[in-house]
Amino acid sequence: MRRHHLLFSIASSSNSFPRRSSYIRLCDTRLFPYTFKSSLRSAIRVARVVKEAVDRNETGIRWFVFGDDDTVFVVDNLVEVLSKYDHDKWYYVGSSSESYEQNVKYSCLIEVDVRGNVFGMLTAQPLSPLLSLHHLDAMEPIFPNMDKTRALEHFFKAVTADSSRILLQTVCYENFNSLTVSVAWGYAIQVYEGNQLLPDLLSLPKTFSSWKRGTRVEANFMFNTREYPRNACERPLVFYLESVVSDNNVVWSNYTRHSDGKC
Repeated sequence: MRRHHLLFSIASSSNSFPRRSSYIRLCDTRLFPYTFKSSLRSAIRVARVVKEAVDRNETGIRWFVFGDDDTVFVVDNLVEVLSKYDHDKWYYVGSSSESYEQNVKYSCLIEVDVRGNVFGMLTAQPLSPLLSLHHLDAMEPIFPNMDKTRALEHFFKAVTADSSRILLQTVCYENFNSLTVSVAWGYAIQVYEGNQLLPDLLSLPKTFSSWKRGTRVEANFMFNTREYPRNACERPLVFYLESVVSDNNVVWSNYTRHSDGKC
């Protein structure tokens, strides 16, 4: 299977377009008939993009890929995953939400329902290919000292070099200096003092917050989390991706230590 077997359809609106134009450009939905008053008007663009994608009747399309305008896709990984399925059969390929409450409300059809600093999620990914990132507007820039667009462009340098390995976590133990190193390839490296237990490092540092906001909201997630120290001096050393170079089937990635100047 190749890229041309996929038809991407991105839903947008006149309200979200100005702030998301760096992600994608799509048409307005203001004139689309809307009669179901008990639902969200934002659902129009989802229904419309599905209808218009099917109405195009494109030849040679094996899979329809739908997303909002605050989503980016890792296309090569998506092609690789979908090639394992029979495109003549009906599948919904996706994951449940990270939030328990979102799963209850939307029947497990929503993805990446968190806000804020997603460092903890990106540095403790399971050994499975990254397919997409959603709700980009609700996230802080994934690299320090960059805006969101520039940070994503920097991230996709590693995606372009080796999408199959992006964010895959590897944990190494350095015995001479008694260090533990956790690598989220193409993004960040964390260095801990002492030998850290592997189950602890596989759980997600809770740098992010739940999708629903409010003092009464409980953050119940569908995976194991661990507290992220409020004191920066108690956190591991962090090295962020500086550059990546691909040459003769060899990929070199370089990382630079990040310091807030307090520790």
